[in-house]
Amino acid sequence: MTDKVKKIKNEILSWLLPLAILGVIYITGLHRHMAAGLQKAVVATGIIRPETNLALDGKPPIDYNFKLKSAGGEAVNFEDLKGKVVFMNLWATWCPPCVAEMSDIHDLYESLDREQVAFVMISRDKTFDQAKKYVEKKGYNFPIYQQMEPLPESLSTDGIPTTFVISKDGKIALKKTGIATYNTKAFKEYLQALANS
Repeated sequence: MTDKVKKIKNEILSWLLPLAILGVIYITGLHRHMAAGLQKAVVATGIIRPETNLALDGKPPIDYNFKLKSAGGEAVNFEDLKGKVVFMNLWATWCPPCVAEMSDIHDLYESLDREQVAFVMISRDKTFDQAKKYVEKKGYNFPIYQQMEPLPESLSTDGIPTTFVISKDGKIALKKTGIATYNTKAFKEYLQALANS
């Protein structure tokens, strides 16, 4: 065997192990967990924060006329949340950025007065059971929902995660598509200011 052939053979072998490892990671679905873990580390740094703004003048109110299904199977009229600040997050278990920001959102949920701020976590999973099992496994106790009908155009989005904050008078105070850190002092003060307005 010539040196050139040996060199090519060694080069091919040097790439086979990393490719085999990557293949196993992909086939087993571990790549999603790894990506979520890396993104969770980014969330923990607090680098990516939503832009908050209290100026809502001129913004039209959203259409509250739609229904969601709760984890318990009950139909929930979104209209029942009129008069409250609403933190709405659209997410899915197959979405690494969604999974990455979940624990941060759960910590925010645990720290706020739920009489003033309602949490609406809308799963975009193909089956609602998948979302329910995930939340139960993680020990999250915020309410999760599934859409029973399309969301109004003002709340539609092409990407997830997407978070909306809706003011007490039904105006979109914040829309953030992509991962972010929400459990911060500044964001809690922002939600409290909306609740007090």
